[in-house]
Amino acid sequence: IGYGPDMFGYVYNVVGDSAIQANTPWHAHNFVIHTALELGLLGVAAYVALGTFVGLALWTLLGGAKRGDTPEWVGYLLIGGTGIFWGRLLEQMAGQAQVSDLSLSWIFAGVVVALTRMHANGWTNAAFPGGLPVSSRQETAHLRHSSQAQAAVSTSMLHVVLATVVTVGILAFWWQAVGATALSDSLAGRALIARVNGENESAARLLTEAVNISGKNYTPRYVLARLWENAANQTDNPQESGRYLLNAFDVLQPLLARDPMNRSARVREASLMGGLAAISPDRYAPALLRDWEVILRLMPGLWDSGSFAASAFIDHRRAARGLEVIRMMRDQGAEAWDLIGLDHLEAKALLRLNRHDEAQFFIDRIAASHNKNSETFLADLAATLPE
Repeated sequence: IGYGPDMFGYVYNVVGDSAIQANTPWHAHNFVIHTALELGLLGVAAYVALGTFVGLALWTLLGGAKRGDTPEWVGYLLIGGTGIFWGRLLEQMAGQAQVSDLSLSWIFAGVVVALTRMHANGWTNAAFPGGLPVSSRQETAHLRHSSQAQAAVSTSMLHVVLATVVTVGILAFWWQAVGATALSDSLAGRALIARVNGENESAARLLTEAVNISGKNYTPRYVLARLWENAANQTDNPQESGRYLLNAFDVLQPLLARDPMNRSARVREASLMGGLAAISPDRYAPALLRDWEVILRLMPGLWDSGSFAASAFIDHRRAARGLEVIRMMRDQGAEAWDLIGLDHLEAKALLRLNRHDEAQFFIDRIAASHNKNSETFLADLAATLPE
């Protein structure tokens, strides 16, 4: 039965790919593979059956057009429809099915069903309900005219009331589902422009307004949390920095409550907790290490955030766990991307564990490299003390 709709990106994180790390794929770019993962073999079978029936219906209608059993305009419509059918199938072997694509596909399937029904009826006008001929319909309509005119007065007001209620309900639903989010995104876009221009106060105001309009919207909350985090990093006052980080943490929490497996929000939460742990280790270090354990277990196939996790473990008296993370990253091919960075972390973990002889190999490799961070890494290692 699969993992469920919109779960591809989360499931992919369990497997990972050393060549694709910064931007987790959220789609397989193949409709069959994507459907198999999210809806399982039953979902694939359902879509295959639907596509097969639509294809057979088109084939049958084309055969009728070839024999001259259909009006001429239907033949041209069927030729175009067949092109659409095969074009959609081929495109979805490497494409990404957006909501608009799927909507048009269902509409197309409906058109084919309608054409099939018209073909079955001999391409004639549908029979009048009850099977009455035209003359009978005219007579019936004349007899009913007087009674309908009397009833129209009493029902018109009810129709107006019902139409008003339905309209208000539709508008309310649209605002909750679409309008508020769209306005929130618009304000977030203006806030990003203000941030680029250095207008941080204006950016914070716009983002706060965007969050108030649509609290479930991801972008405004995430960007506002980053804004608070940047403010914390730019101040030298520990109390003020801690207050900014807690503000960012409060802004971020509803995102995780709504989407607990959101990778970006999880990593950002751990980053905020790391800043708090640097100010008050005893109070926040356990939560920081727990956050990184959650991330490593949710996303075991992705190593690019592992260096931050390893660093947190090493700095907070869990060097053995940090060493496990580093070696896991090496097994996943991280050396090809950041060999010297991994050497620095592994040497630091070994020094924390008082295993100087093993650490010396990595220290020598860092010293012999021409990495721009070599001197900084060596200075950090020189200051490292055992746990």
